Amino acid sequence: MSFFSTEVKKQIEHYLSRYETKRSGILPILHVIQDHYGWIQEEHVKALESEFGLHRVHVQEVATFYSAYRLEKPARWQVYVCDNLTCSMVGAKKSMN
Repeated sequence: MSFFSTEVKKQIEHYLSRYETKRSGILPILHVIQDHYGWIQEEHVKALESEFGLHRVHVQEVATFYSAYRLEKPARWQVYVCDNLTCSMVGAKKSMN
């Protein structure tokens, strides 16, 4: 029995077939998992190792290096505040206090 849904498994297999080495497909595979499940759980990493032969350490290297991946369940509400120059000029910093 597969840990992943059929749809996710098909997408993972698609990305693995596109690359010369399995390790090269880790980035898009993690995006697929996160898009489908909302975040990347330890069980997902273990399943990638057992079902697809990706080494756990290689998956964890990528997942922890890039800030685009969520390794904890996201909060129900997320607030983003613009902090570039234009937003600062109109008072964005004041809204963070």
